[in-house]
Amino acid sequence: MSTTYTPGDEVVTADGLVTDADVAPAGTVDPRFRARRAEVRRAARRHRRRLFWGLVFVVLLIGATIGALYSPLLDVDQVVVSGTTHLADAAVIRSSGVRRGQQLVDVDLGTVRDRVARLPWVLRVEVERRWPDRIEIRVAERRGVATVTVAGTRQVVTLGGLVAGPAGALDAALPDVHLPDAMTHGSGAIRGGSRLPRRIADAIEMVGALPSSIATNSSGASVDESGEVSVSLLPSVRLLLGDATDVAEKFVAAETILGGAVVQKGMCRVDVRIPKAPTVMHTPACN
Repeated sequence: MSTTYTPGDEVVTADGLVTDADVAPAGTVDPRFRARRAEVRRAARRHRRRLFWGLVFVVLLIGATIGALYSPLLDVDQVVVSGTTHLADAAVIRSSGVRRGQQLVDVDLGTVRDRVARLPWVLRVEVERRWPDRIEIRVAERRGVATVTVAGTRQVVTLGGLVAGPAGALDAALPDVHLPDAMTHGSGAIRGGSRLPRRIADAIEMVGALPSSIATNSSGASVDESGEVSVSLLPSVRLLLGDATDVAEKFVAAETILGGAVVQKGMCRVDVRIPKAPTVMHTPACN
């Protein structure tokens, strides 16, 4: 079969190029080439339609997702706090900056964590987003080792010498440590959230670690400017521990003496600042 091309028809030449009958010589072409070209055109149109409707679907899906995330169904209805003993839940929520009615997706968990971690009592904090409407804040509080009285208020000192805040009923068993007046009164007084000098913090931790045989008989302790510790024991014995070095050895020496190895009648001062060479003083030598 032969075909005569008229101007405007496409022609496949011997080398496979497609041209127009206006510029290509008249000739014959296998109908399969024409059918193949038509099929390619139809496939291209189908592909373009699929791309178009695919894009439409993606746009609609993104719009629906954004609409859902910012709908009232997915805002913050609850802020749940756990792990607190000294801190009030309301104080944690207030410090977090999370507001009820805020879109849950907009809550920056890292920022919330950093804000809550600034509270003096907080040792660790974890924050989680719970769909559809809740933020959970889990707090681990610092452990108190002793208390100090500042301007008439008993403040808890935690490990590391951080003044965490006012003491409560849970802190009744903590030993009270008397600090130099310059640290507890006037413009230089320590405040909640402040950190004590390292030597003072170490000395307070030593008081908090006193063996129970000594702590139960204690009526108070004091730390001077250089970080030296003195413990008052009933009925009228003064235990000198010195600074927070060789702590274990000092405790062993003190327990040995106060446990009855030395005659305690009239004892007024036990000095274990040098634990390998402790000294004991009796009245009237103490006067």
